[in-house]
Amino acid sequence: MASRDVLIFGAGFSHAVAPMMPLLDRLGSEIAKQLGLASVPMGPSNGLSFEEWLTLLSSDQPHLSSVENAENVALFERLKDAAAQFLIDCEATVLLDAPPPWLLDLVKWMHYRKSTAITFNYDRLVEAALLSIDLVEWTASNRVTESHILENLPRLPPEFNPAPELRSGTFRLLKLHGSLGWWISPHDEAGSTLLRSPATTGFGPQYPLNDGEQSRWFPGAELFVVPPTISKTGYYRNFVTRELWRKTYKALGAAQRIAIVGYSLPPSDLTVNGMLEAVLRNSDVEVVVVNNHPDSVVAQVKKLGGTTVRSVGGNDCVKNYVESVIKESSEHFSKRLSSLTLGSQGGLPVVATDGVLDMKHMFNRVASIDVDSETRKVTLRTRPFGNVLQNAAAAMPDGNMATPYPSLNDVVLALASADSVEVEIDGNLKTPVGWESALHPNGSQPIAKVLYAV
Repeated sequence: MASRDVLIFGAGFSHAVAPMMPLLDRLGSEIAKQLGLASVPMGPSNGLSFEEWLTLLSSDQPHLSSVENAENVALFERLKDAAAQFLIDCEATVLLDAPPPWLLDLVKWMHYRKSTAITFNYDRLVEAALLSIDLVEWTASNRVTESHILENLPRLPPEFNPAPELRSGTFRLLKLHGSLGWWISPHDEAGSTLLRSPATTGFGPQYPLNDGEQSRWFPGAELFVVPPTISKTGYYRNFVTRELWRKTYKALGAAQRIAIVGYSLPPSDLTVNGMLEAVLRNSDVEVVVVNNHPDSVVAQVKKLGGTTVRSVGGNDCVKNYVESVIKESSEHFSKRLSSLTLGSQGGLPVVATDGVLDMKHMFNRVASIDVDSETRKVTLRTRPFGNVLQNAAAAMPDGNMATPYPSLNDVVLALASADSVEVEIDGNLKTPVGWESALHPNGSQPIAKVLYAV
Protein backbone atom coordinates (compact mmCIF):
# COMPACT_ATOMS: atom_id res chain seq x y z
CA MET A 1 0.00 0.00 0.00
CA ALA A 2 1.31 3.44 -0.92
CA SER A 3 2.35 5.73 1.89
CA ARG A 4 1.10 9.27 2.08
CA ASP A 5 4.54 10.86 1.82
CA VAL A 6 4.75 13.29 -1.10
CA LEU A 7 8.00 14.99 -2.10
CA ILE A 8 8.26 17.88 -4.58
CA PHE A 9 11.66 18.32 -6.23
CA GLY A 10 12.89 21.55 -7.80
CA ALA A 11 16.21 22.58 -9.30
CA GLY A 12 17.72 22.89 -5.81
CA PHE A 13 17.31 19.14 -5.34
CA SER A 14 19.44 18.32 -8.38
CA HIS A 15 21.91 21.04 -7.35
CA ALA A 16 22.24 19.28 -3.98
CA VAL A 17 23.02 16.01 -5.78
CA ALA A 18 25.75 17.75 -7.78
CA PRO A 19 26.59 21.49 -7.72
CA MET A 20 27.21 21.30 -11.48
CA MET A 21 23.45 21.00 -11.99
CA PRO A 22 22.46 24.66 -12.37
CA LEU A 23 19.75 26.67 -10.71
CA LEU A 24 17.46 28.43 -13.16
CA ASP A 25 19.05 31.86 -13.48
CA ARG A 26 22.55 30.42 -13.75
CA LEU A 27 21.25 28.17 -16.53
CA GLY A 28 20.02 31.26 -18.36
CA SER A 29 23.34 33.06 -17.98
CA GLU A 30 25.33 30.05 -19.19
CA ILE A 31 23.33 29.46 -22.36
CA ALA A 32 23.23 33.19 -23.16
CA LYS A 33 27.04 33.09 -23.13
CA GLN A 34 27.08 29.96 -25.28
CA LEU A 35 24.85 31.63 -27.86
CA GLY A 36 27.05 34.73 -27.90
CA LEU A 37 24.33 37.07 -26.67
CA ALA A 38 26.29 40.11 -25.54
CA SER A 39 23.37 41.94 -23.95
CA VAL A 40 20.41 40.25 -22.27
CA PRO A 41 17.64 41.85 -20.17
CA MET A 42 18.32 39.40 -17.34
CA GLY A 43 20.19 39.37 -14.05
CA PRO A 44 20.40 41.60 -10.96
CA SER A 45 21.30 44.70 -12.96
CA ASN A 46 18.47 44.32 -15.48
CA GLY A 47 15.73 43.12 -13.16
CA LEU A 48 14.37 40.16 -15.16
CA SER A 49 14.70 36.51 -14.22
CA PHE A 50 15.42 33.89 -16.88
CA GLU A 51 11.80 32.74 -16.58
CA GLU A 52 10.48 36.27 -17.15
CA TRP A 53 12.79 36.83 -20.11
CA LEU A 54 11.67 33.59 -21.81
CA THR A 55 8.05 34.52 -21.18
CA LEU A 56 8.51 37.87 -22.94
CA LEU A 57 10.26 36.25 -25.89
CA SER A 58 7.61 33.57 -26.35
CA SER A 59 4.65 35.99 -26.25
CA ASP A 60 3.58 38.54 -28.83
CA GLN A 61 4.36 42.03 -27.56
CA PRO A 62 1.96 44.75 -28.80
CA HIS A 63 4.69 47.38 -29.19
CA LEU A 64 6.73 45.19 -31.56
CA SER A 65 6.23 44.51 -35.24
CA SER A 66 5.28 41.05 -36.48
CA VAL A 67 8.85 40.57 -37.72
CA GLU A 68 10.32 41.52 -34.35
CA ASN A 69 7.93 39.18 -32.52
CA ALA A 70 8.90 36.38 -34.90
CA GLU A 71 12.58 37.04 -34.20
CA ASN A 72 11.87 36.85 -30.46
CA VAL A 73 10.11 33.50 -30.89
CA ALA A 74 13.08 32.20 -32.87
CA LEU A 75 15.44 33.30 -30.07
CA PHE A 76 13.16 31.64 -27.53
CA GLU A 77 13.40 28.34 -29.43
CA ARG A 78 17.19 28.64 -29.59
CA LEU A 79 17.38 29.29 -25.86
CA LYS A 80 15.04 26.38 -25.08
CA ASP A 81 17.10 23.95 -27.17
CA ALA A 82 20.38 25.28 -25.77
CA ALA A 83 19.09 24.89 -22.20
CA ALA A 84 18.17 21.25 -22.85
CA GLN A 85 21.56 20.52 -24.39
CA PHE A 86 23.39 22.28 -21.54
CA LEU A 87 21.53 20.12 -19.02
CA ILE A 88 22.23 16.97 -21.05
CA ASP A 89 25.95 17.81 -20.93
CA CYS A 90 25.83 18.57 -17.19
CA GLU A 91 23.92 15.38 -16.49
CA ALA A 92 26.38 13.26 -18.50
CA THR A 93 29.31 14.68 -16.50
CA VAL A 94 27.54 14.23 -13.15
CA LEU A 95 26.63 10.62 -13.94
CA LEU A 96 30.28 9.71 -14.45
CA ASP A 97 30.91 10.24 -10.73
CA ALA A 98 29.55 8.22 -7.82
CA PRO A 99 26.21 9.45 -6.47
CA PRO A 100 26.06 10.91 -2.96
CA PRO A 101 25.10 8.15 -0.50
CA TRP A 102 22.11 10.13 0.74
CA LEU A 103 20.56 9.98 -2.76
CA LEU A 104 20.72 6.18 -2.81
CA ASP A 105 19.29 6.08 0.72
CA LEU A 106 16.46 8.38 -0.35
CA VAL A 107 15.58 6.15 -3.31
CA LYS A 108 15.52 3.07 -1.04
CA TRP A 109 13.43 4.92 1.54
CA MET A 110 10.93 6.05 -1.10
CA HIS A 111 10.73 2.48 -2.38
CA TYR A 112 10.04 1.02 1.05
CA ARG A 113 7.57 3.78 1.87
CA LYS A 114 5.87 3.61 -1.56
CA SER A 115 6.13 7.41 -1.70
CA THR A 116 5.18 9.80 -4.49
CA ALA A 117 7.92 12.06 -5.84
CA ILE A 118 6.89 15.01 -8.00
CA THR A 119 9.60 16.76 -9.97
CA PHE A 120 9.87 19.84 -12.15
CA ASN A 121 13.38 18.84 -13.21
CA TYR A 122 14.25 17.51 -16.66
CA ASP A 123 17.27 15.49 -15.56
CA ARG A 124 17.29 11.75 -14.86
CA LEU A 125 19.30 11.69 -11.64
CA VAL A 126 16.61 9.89 -9.63
CA GLU A 127 16.22 7.27 -12.36
CA ALA A 128 20.00 6.82 -12.51
CA ALA A 129 20.17 6.39 -8.74
CA LEU A 130 17.51 3.69 -8.94
CA LEU A 131 19.45 1.81 -11.62
CA SER A 132 22.70 2.19 -9.67
CA ILE A 133 21.50 0.02 -6.79
CA ASP A 134 19.56 -2.72 -8.58
CA LEU A 135 16.62 -2.35 -6.22
CA VAL A 136 14.63 -5.57 -6.00
CA GLU A 137 11.04 -6.14 -4.95
CA TRP A 138 11.06 -8.87 -2.32
CA THR A 139 7.77 -10.56 -3.24
CA ALA A 140 8.72 -11.73 -6.71
CA SER A 141 12.42 -10.85 -6.99
CA ASN A 142 11.67 -8.43 -9.82
CA ARG A 143 14.14 -5.65 -10.41
CA VAL A 144 12.53 -2.25 -9.97
CA THR A 145 12.95 -0.36 -13.23
CA GLU A 146 12.42 3.13 -14.56
CA SER A 147 9.15 1.94 -16.10
CA HIS A 148 7.85 0.99 -12.66
CA ILE A 149 8.54 4.34 -10.99
CA LEU A 150 7.24 6.29 -14.02
CA GLU A 151 4.20 4.02 -14.22
CA ASN A 152 5.05 3.71 -17.92
CA LEU A 153 4.18 7.35 -18.61
CA PRO A 154 5.12 8.04 -21.32
CA ARG A 155 5.48 4.70 -23.07
CA LEU A 156 8.64 3.15 -24.46
CA PRO A 157 8.91 2.54 -28.22
CA PRO A 158 6.74 -0.43 -29.31
CA GLU A 159 9.65 -2.87 -29.73
CA PHE A 160 10.32 -2.85 -25.96
CA ASN A 161 8.48 -5.32 -23.75
CA PRO A 162 6.65 -3.90 -20.73
CA ALA A 163 8.33 -4.36 -17.36
CA PRO A 164 6.98 -7.17 -15.13
CA GLU A 165 4.27 -5.97 -12.82
CA LEU A 166 5.33 -5.48 -9.19
CA ARG A 167 3.20 -7.23 -6.59
CA SER A 168 3.90 -4.90 -3.68
CA GLY A 169 4.78 -1.79 -5.68
CA THR A 170 7.42 0.88 -5.35
CA PHE A 171 7.60 4.66 -5.29
CA ARG A 172 6.44 6.67 -8.27
CA LEU A 173 8.08 9.61 -10.00
CA LEU A 174 5.80 12.14 -11.68
CA LYS A 175 7.78 14.35 -14.10
CA LEU A 176 5.53 17.33 -14.71
CA HIS A 177 7.84 19.28 -17.04
CA GLY A 178 9.03 16.47 -19.29
CA SER A 179 12.45 14.89 -19.35
CA LEU A 180 15.74 14.80 -21.24
CA GLY A 181 14.80 11.33 -22.45
CA TRP A 182 11.28 12.09 -23.71
CA TRP A 183 10.55 12.66 -27.39
CA ILE A 184 7.58 14.04 -29.30
CA SER A 185 6.81 14.91 -32.91
CA PRO A 186 6.65 18.65 -33.65
CA HIS A 187 3.17 20.21 -33.44
CA ASP A 188 1.72 17.15 -31.65
CA GLU A 189 -0.47 18.86 -29.07
CA ALA A 190 -2.39 15.68 -28.20
CA GLY A 191 0.75 13.78 -27.16
CA SER A 192 -0.01 10.71 -29.26
CA THR A 193 3.64 10.49 -30.39
CA LEU A 194 5.18 11.16 -26.96
CA LEU A 195 7.64 8.36 -26.08
CA ARG A 196 10.67 7.96 -23.83
CA SER A 197 14.02 6.42 -24.51
CA PRO A 198 14.95 3.36 -22.44
CA ALA A 199 17.28 3.94 -19.51
CA THR A 200 20.08 1.38 -19.50
CA THR A 201 22.62 2.64 -16.98
CA GLY A 202 22.81 4.34 -13.62
CA PHE A 203 25.71 6.41 -12.38
CA GLY A 204 28.82 5.36 -14.30
CA PRO A 205 29.73 5.11 -18.00
CA GLN A 206 26.95 6.42 -20.21
CA TYR A 207 25.73 5.11 -23.57
CA PRO A 208 23.65 7.82 -25.27
CA LEU A 209 21.40 7.07 -28.21
CA ASN A 210 23.27 6.58 -31.46
CA ASP A 211 21.97 7.92 -34.78
CA GLY A 212 20.48 4.56 -35.74
CA GLU A 213 18.50 4.22 -32.51
CA GLN A 214 17.40 7.85 -32.70
CA SER A 215 16.03 7.53 -36.25
CA ARG A 216 14.45 4.11 -35.61
CA TRP A 217 12.70 4.91 -32.33
CA PHE A 218 12.01 8.65 -32.61
CA PRO A 219 12.08 9.67 -36.30
CA GLY A 220 11.71 13.42 -36.69
CA ALA A 221 10.97 13.89 -32.98
CA GLU A 222 12.16 16.61 -30.63
CA LEU A 223 12.93 16.52 -26.92
CA PHE A 224 9.83 17.11 -24.82
CA VAL A 225 10.64 19.60 -22.09
CA VAL A 226 8.30 22.27 -20.80
CA PRO A 227 10.30 25.52 -20.91
CA PRO A 228 10.55 27.65 -17.77
CA THR A 229 8.09 30.33 -18.82
CA ILE A 230 5.43 31.86 -16.60
CA SER A 231 2.67 30.58 -18.89
CA LYS A 232 2.98 26.89 -19.78
CA THR A 233 -0.62 26.20 -20.82
CA GLY A 234 0.25 25.20 -24.37
CA TYR A 235 2.49 22.39 -23.09
CA TYR A 236 -0.18 20.97 -20.77
CA ARG A 237 -2.65 19.98 -23.48
CA ASN A 238 -1.27 16.52 -24.28
CA PHE A 239 -2.88 13.57 -22.55
CA VAL A 240 0.30 12.29 -20.85
CA THR A 241 1.05 15.61 -19.17
CA ARG A 242 -2.57 16.06 -18.11
CA GLU A 243 -2.60 12.59 -16.59
CA LEU A 244 0.61 13.33 -14.67
CA TRP A 245 -0.87 16.53 -13.26
CA ARG A 246 -4.07 14.69 -12.26
CA LYS A 247 -2.03 12.05 -10.45
CA THR A 248 -0.10 14.85 -8.74
CA TYR A 249 -3.24 16.59 -7.51
CA LYS A 250 -4.68 13.32 -6.22
CA ALA A 251 -1.44 12.46 -4.39
CA LEU A 252 -1.23 15.90 -2.79
CA GLY A 253 -4.86 15.67 -1.71
CA ALA A 254 -4.20 12.38 0.09
CA ALA A 255 -0.84 13.37 1.58
CA GLN A 256 -0.06 13.35 5.29
CA ARG A 257 3.20 15.20 4.68
CA ILE A 258 4.42 17.24 1.72
CA ALA A 259 8.13 17.98 1.48
CA ILE A 260 9.05 20.82 -0.89
CA VAL A 261 12.69 20.07 -1.67
CA GLY A 262 14.78 22.64 -3.52
CA TYR A 263 11.78 24.28 -5.18
CA SER A 264 11.29 28.01 -4.74
CA LEU A 265 7.49 27.96 -5.28
CA PRO A 266 7.49 31.26 -7.19
CA PRO A 267 4.15 33.10 -6.95
CA SER A 268 4.29 33.57 -10.74
CA ASP A 269 3.73 29.82 -11.25
CA LEU A 270 -0.03 30.09 -10.99
CA THR A 271 -0.70 26.45 -11.89
CA VAL A 272 1.38 25.02 -9.04
CA ASN A 273 0.25 27.65 -6.54
CA GLY A 274 -3.38 27.14 -7.46
CA MET A 275 -3.11 23.38 -7.04
CA LEU A 276 -1.37 23.68 -3.68
CA GLU A 277 -3.86 26.26 -2.48
CA ALA A 278 -6.75 23.91 -3.32
CA VAL A 279 -5.06 21.20 -1.23
CA LEU A 280 -3.86 23.29 1.72
CA ARG A 281 -7.06 25.28 2.28
CA ASN A 282 -8.95 22.08 3.05
CA SER A 283 -6.30 20.15 4.95
CA ASP A 284 -4.01 20.31 7.96
CA VAL A 285 -1.31 18.39 6.09
CA GLU A 286 2.22 19.00 7.35
CA VAL A 287 4.46 20.85 4.90
CA VAL A 288 8.25 20.68 5.22
CA VAL A 289 10.25 23.23 3.22
CA VAL A 290 13.75 21.96 2.46
CA ASN A 291 15.73 24.82 1.02
CA ASN A 292 19.05 26.61 1.56
CA HIS A 293 17.04 29.77 2.24
CA PRO A 294 13.55 28.57 3.21
CA ASP A 295 11.91 31.74 4.58
CA SER A 296 10.29 32.99 1.35
CA VAL A 297 8.96 29.51 0.52
CA VAL A 298 7.56 29.09 4.03
CA ALA A 299 5.82 32.45 3.71
CA GLN A 300 4.31 31.45 0.36
CA VAL A 301 3.08 28.10 1.72
CA LYS A 302 1.37 29.91 4.60
CA LYS A 303 -0.15 32.38 2.16
CA LEU A 304 -1.64 29.43 0.29
CA GLY A 305 -3.25 28.13 3.46
CA GLY A 306 -0.59 25.93 5.04
CA THR A 307 -1.07 25.80 8.80
CA THR A 308 1.54 23.24 9.84
CA VAL A 309 4.78 24.33 8.20
CA ARG A 310 8.37 23.73 9.24
CA SER A 311 11.66 24.12 7.44
CA VAL A 312 15.07 22.54 7.04
CA GLY A 313 17.63 25.11 5.88
CA GLY A 314 21.33 25.51 5.27
CA ASN A 315 23.79 24.21 2.72
CA ASP A 316 23.27 20.54 3.64
CA CYS A 317 19.50 20.82 4.01
CA VAL A 318 18.60 18.03 1.56
CA LYS A 319 21.07 15.55 3.03
CA ASN A 320 19.94 16.47 6.55
CA TYR A 321 16.29 16.02 5.63
CA VAL A 322 16.92 12.58 4.16
CA GLU A 323 18.75 11.52 7.32
CA SER A 324 15.90 12.84 9.47
CA VAL A 325 13.13 10.93 7.66
CA ILE A 326 15.16 7.72 7.77
CA LYS A 327 15.66 8.15 11.53
CA GLU A 328 11.96 8.92 11.98
CA SER A 329 10.95 5.85 9.98
CA SER A 330 13.30 3.68 12.02
CA GLU A 331 11.82 4.91 15.31
CA HIS A 332 8.29 4.37 14.02
CA PHE A 333 9.23 0.90 12.78
CA SER A 334 10.70 -0.09 16.16
CA LYS A 335 7.59 1.03 18.03
CA ARG A 336 5.23 -0.75 15.65
CA LEU A 337 7.18 -3.98 15.65
CA SER A 338 7.67 -4.04 19.43
CA SER A 339 3.92 -3.61 19.97
CA LEU A 340 2.83 -6.36 17.59
CA THR A 341 0.32 -8.94 18.71
CA LEU A 342 2.04 -11.92 17.17
CA GLY A 343 -0.18 -14.92 17.70
CA SER A 344 0.76 -17.77 15.39
CA GLN A 345 3.34 -15.62 13.56
CA GLY A 346 5.64 -15.32 16.56
CA GLY A 347 7.75 -18.26 15.47
CA LEU A 348 8.46 -16.86 12.02
CA PRO A 349 12.07 -16.24 11.05
CA VAL A 350 13.23 -12.67 10.47
CA VAL A 351 15.23 -11.75 7.40
CA ALA A 352 16.66 -8.37 6.42
CA THR A 353 17.35 -6.75 3.08
CA ASP A 354 18.72 -3.43 1.94
CA GLY A 355 16.92 -4.05 -1.35
CA VAL A 356 20.08 -4.40 -3.38
CA LEU A 357 20.44 -7.42 -5.63
CA ASP A 358 23.48 -9.54 -4.86
CA MET A 359 24.65 -12.39 -7.07
CA LYS A 360 25.04 -14.68 -4.03
CA HIS A 361 22.05 -13.72 -1.94
CA MET A 362 19.47 -11.05 -1.51
CA PHE A 363 18.20 -11.80 1.98
CA ASN A 364 20.04 -12.11 5.26
CA ARG A 365 18.58 -13.98 8.18
CA VAL A 366 18.79 -12.51 11.68
CA ALA A 367 21.23 -14.90 13.34
CA SER A 368 21.83 -13.18 16.67
CA ILE A 369 20.58 -10.25 18.74
CA ASP A 370 22.90 -7.98 20.72
CA VAL A 371 21.38 -5.73 23.39
CA ASP A 372 23.42 -2.87 24.87
CA SER A 373 21.79 -2.17 28.22
CA GLU A 374 23.59 1.16 28.65
CA THR A 375 22.66 2.75 25.34
CA ARG A 376 19.42 0.73 25.00
CA LYS A 377 20.42 -0.12 21.43
CA VAL A 378 19.55 -3.42 19.76
CA THR A 379 21.75 -4.75 16.97
CA LEU A 380 20.31 -7.50 14.76
CA ARG A 381 23.22 -9.39 13.24
CA THR A 382 22.50 -11.33 10.06
CA ARG A 383 24.00 -14.10 8.02
CA PRO A 384 23.39 -14.82 4.31
CA PHE A 385 20.22 -16.82 3.98
CA GLY A 386 21.12 -18.37 0.65
CA ASN A 387 19.27 -17.72 -2.55
CA VAL A 388 16.06 -15.80 -3.11
CA LEU A 389 13.52 -16.26 -0.32
CA GLN A 390 10.77 -17.65 -2.51
CA ASN A 391 13.04 -20.34 -3.94
CA ALA A 392 13.94 -21.46 -0.45
CA ALA A 393 10.29 -21.51 0.58
CA ALA A 394 9.30 -23.44 -2.53
CA ALA A 395 11.37 -26.35 -1.27
CA MET A 396 9.33 -26.30 1.95
CA PRO A 397 5.68 -26.77 0.97
CA ASP A 398 4.48 -26.45 4.55
CA GLY A 399 6.29 -23.11 4.95
CA ASN A 400 8.17 -24.46 7.94
CA MET A 401 11.51 -22.68 8.24
CA ALA A 402 12.10 -23.31 11.93
CA THR A 403 15.77 -23.30 12.99
CA PRO A 404 17.68 -22.40 16.16
CA TYR A 405 18.00 -18.83 14.82
CA PRO A 406 16.05 -16.04 16.57
CA SER A 407 12.37 -15.83 15.72
CA LEU A 408 10.06 -12.85 15.38
CA ASN A 409 9.13 -13.35 19.05
CA ASP A 410 12.76 -12.91 20.05
CA VAL A 411 13.18 -9.74 17.99
CA VAL A 412 9.98 -8.17 19.34
CA LEU A 413 10.97 -9.01 22.92
CA ALA A 414 14.38 -7.37 22.46
CA LEU A 415 12.84 -4.23 20.92
CA ALA A 416 10.37 -3.79 23.77
CA SER A 417 13.07 -2.24 25.97
CA ALA A 418 15.13 -0.57 23.22
CA ASP A 419 15.46 3.07 22.24
CA SER A 420 17.06 2.32 18.87
CA VAL A 421 17.77 -0.57 16.55
CA GLU A 422 20.24 -1.31 13.77
CA VAL A 423 20.78 -4.22 11.40
CA GLU A 424 24.14 -5.59 10.36
CA ILE A 425 24.13 -6.76 6.73
CA ASP A 426 27.34 -8.02 5.13
CA GLY A 427 29.33 -6.37 7.92
CA ASN A 428 27.70 -2.95 7.40
CA LEU A 429 25.34 -1.37 9.92
CA LYS A 430 22.02 -0.32 8.40
CA THR A 431 18.94 1.47 9.70
CA PRO A 432 15.66 -0.51 9.52
CA VAL A 433 12.79 1.60 8.20
CA GLY A 434 9.95 -0.85 7.57
CA TRP A 435 8.81 -4.43 7.32
CA GLU A 436 6.35 -6.71 5.56
CA SER A 437 5.32 -10.34 5.65
CA ALA A 438 6.80 -12.62 3.02
CA LEU A 439 4.23 -15.12 1.78
CA HIS A 440 4.78 -18.65 0.62
CA PRO A 441 4.83 -18.71 -3.22
CA ASN A 442 1.35 -20.24 -3.26
CA GLY A 443 0.15 -17.26 -1.21
CA SER A 444 -1.28 -19.47 1.52
CA GLN A 445 0.64 -18.30 4.57
CA PRO A 446 3.46 -16.04 5.75
CA ILE A 447 6.86 -17.69 5.92
CA ALA A 448 8.98 -14.83 7.28
CA LYS A 449 9.10 -11.21 8.33
CA VAL A 450 11.21 -9.08 6.01
CA LEU A 451 12.92 -6.01 7.51
CA TYR A 452 13.85 -3.21 5.10
CA ALA A 453 17.02 -1.30 5.90
CA VAL A 454 18.99 1.60 4.42
